[in-house]
Amino acid sequence: MAEATQYLFDYTEILEDLIRKQGIHEGKWRLIFELGFTATSVNTQESPDDSNVALRPAGIVLIQKVGISRTEEELNNLTLDAAVVNPKPSVQAKRSVKKKVK
Repeated sequence: MAEATQYLFDYTEILEDLIRKQGIHEGKWRLIFELGFTATSVNTQESPDDSNVALRPAGIVLIQKVGISRTEEELNNLTLDAAVVNPKPSVQAKRSVKKKVK
């Protein structure tokens, strides 16, 4: 079997993992992106049939950071309820963990 060289995740999977990683157990949370913008110039052809190259201004949008933000929005593919995704451990489950540790 070939070794995997790439893994892709949808927005919901990323949001679930970030909620769990932060230990959040309540509230609605949405996936957010911090964007940056920069300008540059790029070489382009004048037309598809033309071999002349022209320098043209262009904008680049950068995804600088990915995060989560608490929200009151309705649930959708960018918003999840932490109580469903990462419920608080029950009191009984906490006690059984403590007994195992001893």
